Amino acid sequence: MSPARDISPWRSIWRQLPLLVLLIALWLFLWDEVTVMSVVTGVLLAILVTRVFYLPPVLLSGRFNPWRGLLLGLRMIVDVATASIEVAFWAVNPRYKPVNSIIAVQLHTHSDLVMTLTAEAITVVPGTVVVDVDRERAVLYLHALGTRTDEDVERTRRHVLGTEERIVLAVGTHEEAESVRAERRARRMQRGGGAHGGAPDGLTSLGSDEVSADDIARRDGVHRDDPGRPGSGEGER
Repeated sequence: MSPARDISPWRSIWRQLPLLVLLIALWLFLWDEVTVMSVVTGVLLAILVTRVFYLPPVLLSGRFNPWRGLLLGLRMIVDVATASIEVAFWAVNPRYKPVNSIIAVQLHTHSDLVMTLTAEAITVVPGTVVVDVDRERAVLYLHALGTRTDEDVERTRRHVLGTEERIVLAVGTHEEAESVRAERRARRMQRGGGAHGGAPDGLTSLGSDEVSADDIARRDGVHRDDPGRPGSGEGER
């Protein structure tokens, strides 16, 4: 018998108690009053939502590195500020002609937690927004502004992978964090040895499933094959 079947309905509700409390609080906030009727209806609706629209639980890693978390937060502030200035300049520049792309980025980890946090972090930064997620293959599809050249596309992809890397170091499992450290050591060795075609500033271990040729970056109606690895120039026209 699987572990999921061993969990009783009441125990499942107890494990979802934080979500239930948040839903009830949201319901009371929308009603702008606290009465017996609003609390009772909030409880019933919260239970109904969590039962009818059930989603697989997001498993926490049980690990948090305060220093890495601080660095992640500071980098997010810098990214948001820099992107805000850049997008504002594009908006007021009459000579700027927007060139956008839909970019497929395969993440290093298949963790739902890391994938969700990465998607949220990328969407918060002006100029990029995640439009679709392939959960099975851990692929994010994002719409990005200002991707005039192939290097702009690759820079955006490296930014996503770098964000994932920082999130893994902050809240990922010990195994995921060690994998990131190993990738960093490998990149340093490649740079030190003068290797060509080194890894980008994000993650290079793309997991077992790579982005297929059907995953494309689309810019100005031009379709380009995306093999899933940063730095690839295949499929250009």
